[in-house]
Amino acid sequence: AESSYNSVGKWLAGEDSPLTKLNPTIYAQGSLRLDTTVKPKGQNEFDLDLVCEFCGNPLKLNPISTLKIIENRLKEHGTYASMVEAKNRCIRLNYAGQYHMDILPAYPDPSLNQGCLLVPDREVKDWKESAPKNYAEWFEGRCMYKLLLEKTAKIEPFPDYDLTEDKAPLKRIVQLMKRYRDIKYSECKDKAPISIIITTLAGHFYNGEYSVSEGASNILNAIKFAIPATGRLRVLNPANSAEDFSEKWDKNPERYSEFVDWINVFIKEWRDLRGSQNNIQLADKIKKMFGEEIAVLALEKQAAYIEHLREAGFLKIDNHLGMLTGVETAATANKVTAGVIIPKNTFY
Repeated sequence: AESSYNSVGKWLAGEDSPLTKLNPTIYAQGSLRLDTTVKPKGQNEFDLDLVCEFCGNPLKLNPISTLKIIENRLKEHGTYASMVEAKNRCIRLNYAGQYHMDILPAYPDPSLNQGCLLVPDREVKDWKESAPKNYAEWFEGRCMYKLLLEKTAKIEPFPDYDLTEDKAPLKRIVQLMKRYRDIKYSECKDKAPISIIITTLAGHFYNGEYSVSEGASNILNAIKFAIPATGRLRVLNPANSAEDFSEKWDKNPERYSEFVDWINVFIKEWRDLRGSQNNIQLADKIKKMFGEEIAVLALEKQAAYIEHLREAGFLKIDNHLGMLTGVETAATANKVTAGVIIPKNTFY
């Protein structure tokens, strides 16, 4: 993906490209930039979103012709020509069986603050508001730490990814919500809530919880509480309120009803998950909700390790914490501070 990102960026913004006169800047947007990508399930593919931001006043230009500029440039490439697909707001490159790359042409919005953009829309044959960089800054701010944006003259670096243990809780919550959605709607993808709505609502209602479990519970309950009794929930871009992420619900009210039902079912299943009484229940619920065989393997490995500690006489209840812990040696186990040693299981 990183190699493709750099190659496409160089082709669009290279010195011999006709686009250079528009001073393009290439950068990532969406889950790729936010570090909330989830591994696709089934026949789905990774979705890589790029922005090709030009300089100039878009109000003097035809939005459809702007899409055509990107499309024509890609078709001049020997490899990309057969991969090009025109979409409503972008030009897609299909990398067979791996991922697809959506390239969104954009111009700065002359009437709004820096970072706000206008992007072409084929359906309305006009420009629509957006603000991917500002949105990313907002989301990183909600994660409770500052994002440092690197920039080069033409192509910004491919986003770095945090290891899971270093990833902000909000990002992990968003990934879990998206995975749960993918599992539930694996047979009817057109009904699934879109990622930007999930991400925005999670970011809006996140209150800095360190616990992913607690944070997800609070977010889901806050979303349910925010759903109005009449009308629909509006999900605006927090970085550019002129952009309504949920505008398609106006034309498809059944999709909105589906979203409300999805939240209610999610809350119930998440509550049941947190209330699991043992690892067998926990594994079954995780597999049902997230489809992850690795969770079952992890729990089996944990159970085997605990039994190993118990048989070796190294499993104890900590005097101060009141919870199960392991000790490394028999000498350590005999210390007063080690707590109460759990006896071997000899009653079979």
